[in-house]
Amino acid sequence: MVDHELDLRGHSPPADRQPSIWHFLHDRLRGRWRYALPLSITLGLIVGGLGFFLAPTRYIATGHVEVAPFIEPVIGEDRQTMPMYDSFVESQAQMLRMDLLLDRAMRNSTARNAGVDAAFPTLSNFRDATSVRRDRRSTYISVSVEADQAGVAFAAVRAILEEYEREAAPEAKYQARRDELVQIIETQRSRLRTRRAERLDSQSRFAQYSDDVLTDLHRLNWELYTSHTLALIAAGQMVATGDSRASDAAAAAAQGQPSEPALPPAPPEPTLADLTRIDPDFAKVRQSLVQEENLLTQMLTQYSENHRPVRLQRAAVEALKARAAEMETEARRKWAAAPPTAQPVHVGRVTTVPPERTGDLLTARSAVWSDIEEIAKERRRREVIDQEIQALERGLVDLEKNLENLRYNERALKQGFTSVRMPILPDKPQRSKRNQLAAAGFIFGFGLPMGLFLLVGHVDRRAFAASQLASSSGPQDCIGVLPDLSRGEDAVETRELASACIHRLRNRIEMGRPHEGPLVLAVTSPFQGDGKTSLAFALGWSYASSGLSTCLVDCDFIGQALSAQAGQLDVRGVKELLGATTVNGEAHPVAGNPRLSVIGVGRDRSFGPEHVTRADMKRLVERLRARFDVVILDTGPLLGSVEALPIVAAADGVVLTLRRGRPRRRLDECTTELGTVGAQLIGVVLNCADLSECRRYTSASRVSARSAPAPEGEAGGAPPPATPSPMMRLLTHDAADRGER
Repeated sequence: MVDHELDLRGHSPPADRQPSIWHFLHDRLRGRWRYALPLSITLGLIVGGLGFFLAPTRYIATGHVEVAPFIEPVIGEDRQTMPMYDSFVESQAQMLRMDLLLDRAMRNSTARNAGVDAAFPTLSNFRDATSVRRDRRSTYISVSVEADQAGVAFAAVRAILEEYEREAAPEAKYQARRDELVQIIETQRSRLRTRRAERLDSQSRFAQYSDDVLTDLHRLNWELYTSHTLALIAAGQMVATGDSRASDAAAAAAQGQPSEPALPPAPPEPTLADLTRIDPDFAKVRQSLVQEENLLTQMLTQYSENHRPVRLQRAAVEALKARAAEMETEARRKWAAAPPTAQPVHVGRVTTVPPERTGDLLTARSAVWSDIEEIAKERRRREVIDQEIQALERGLVDLEKNLENLRYNERALKQGFTSVRMPILPDKPQRSKRNQLAAAGFIFGFGLPMGLFLLVGHVDRRAFAASQLASSSGPQDCIGVLPDLSRGEDAVETRELASACIHRLRNRIEMGRPHEGPLVLAVTSPFQGDGKTSLAFALGWSYASSGLSTCLVDCDFIGQALSAQAGQLDVRGVKELLGATTVNGEAHPVAGNPRLSVIGVGRDRSFGPEHVTRADMKRLVERLRARFDVVILDTGPLLGSVEALPIVAAADGVVLTLRRGRPRRRLDECTTELGTVGAQLIGVVLNCADLSECRRYTSASRVSARSAPAPEGEAGGAPPPATPSPMMRLLTHDAADRGER
């Protein structure tokens, strides 16, 4: 009847909305993650570790040969003015590539001790591993050897450079003379460092006194010494001392003349302070000169003597030196023309010293004289050190010029000068694919089982969650889930979840009813054992609990599970009703719920599923509709039973159930079958779902579940069915608990 049709189809996602890659992977691997992830990670770590430890490592050692031109540049460092330089450098690079040189390097003692001959059995292997490169932007030729071991690569490069040095060595006389000059220069530099250290030590001990201040301090101490001497003469203690210095100081004081220090005499030249007072710019020029000389010294550590920046810096230093000398000469001339007036030192009026003070005065006079001698000694020591430093610096400059001239002569012989820089032992491999192979191995090991599981999930698409039951090929929608009652989880929580899921499923169906008339539902499944009988019984119990008279009809002529669970196997049932005109005693109430009745399959063995027709089912449904508010038909598998199609065609709506883990491909076939007979598909129910999936559709907390009393047997209700299912036992216990409360 058209009036009783339902429109309960779920809303499928829009056709233009494409699922993301994560949803695709999650859909194909749902239920298989627990196996795919551990296996993929384990295999990825194993293959990645094998790739890391089995990856070949290559060490590269590099040495250099510096080739400096022998012709001094005229304007800048343009090598176009050196026609022989490029050819000489290329000849040296060719020499390093010669098989004769490489063969000698392989037979070198350094190479043999390191096992180079074992690493490179033939000369061609050694030649292939050796690389000689010339960078035209620099003066270096690099020699590199690649090997599996760092020591082998280091020894091979060292052996090549040693043989090259023997082949390209200068004549013996130049070599011996150069070594001698180098030794002399090192000795001279060592002496110069020693003298400079002594000078620094002197400055550190008298850090607060410069040379000019030291001179002034000496003069002041002498004046103090003279003052003490005059005081002692006035006291009558210095008459017969025999101290000539004291007598001279006393005579000068008696004549009213200023006394001057005798050790050492006052400097005849103006001090730096005098020159600075005459020309204030003199100190600034000297400071600039010191800074430029420091910069030149730093540049010499990085560049050669003939490098352009060095030459420019040296010219700037020489210009500052000339300017400083000119300014000093002019300042000295002005000082000589008008020297500053010397202020006489006033000893003061000599007072009479009491006898008890003469001892202290003598002690103070002796201490002042000790300071005078120490300052004078330090001044003389500084002057000697400065003279020696100047002499050593001049000698060092001459020696370095001689060495440069000798090297120039060597370069003139071979159109260039070569300097060998030995390699450094490599501490880590330069070419190692450990990380790459480890990453590739991990990706391969991780992706192989994951890809296999993904392929299996794509071919054998099974239902593990409610979200997987939506299909783009049909109007399927998951309208509810039922928990797995056979697992050993918390019985109280499982009962609460099952009850909530059943009632929510019933409300979902009720929300789509267009009228308040009786409702006829058919419950079927693609496979045998999907739990359609448990679902039918649960829906009937829920409808009966809501106050509606409900009838469960067992239309599974082969399985007869509902009849067996309700104890209605050998009584009148559907087989007899299909040939009768009224329902008379075939509906038996279920223990514990008086509003719920069950009609079994029947006992007529001559009536088989092939005798069921759509017209007979229509008449039976109309009779049941007139007596009950809700009629639920439990059929056999839709694709595997004969009677399923006429039964579902007589119902107002069809509910499909699928057990968790079963293939989903049969759902599309069921949808097609229902469409051919004009049956209305309400939706799909996922049976035996995980508790986490069920909790999405419930609001019961663990506290409320734990606070509910546990069932105490089956007291308070009728005897249970003959072979009750877990769902029937759960609903019976739930009804008994409500009756006790």
